[in-house]
Amino acid sequence: MNKNIQSVGFKVVAISKNTNSFGLLGHVLISRDGAAYEVGRSICTASKWAVGDIISVSTRLNKSGGIIGYNFAELCCEIPRALPAPPAKLLREIFPSAAR
Repeated sequence: MNKNIQSVGFKVVAISKNTNSFGLLGHVLISRDGAAYEVGRSICTASKWAVGDIISVSTRLNKSGGIIGYNFAELCCEIPRALPAPPAKLLREIFPSAAR
């Protein structure tokens, strides 16, 4: 395994009910450490996601092990957009077992 790549679990916390002009549904994803993204996925994608699903996303790491990017494309996601980190209270509601 490439030591410059690891995997991070993101929870699907919201999915839009309507599509954008390219037929993509918006999905809001949040990781336990507070990274938050909105990504677009086709309604025709074979693997459907539901709110509450945990999605494993590959990352790219720098030499010191810090995350420098996420590979959303491997999950058929387009136009990833970083969102502000959720407040600690909301993060505890999304991940109740996370110690904060």
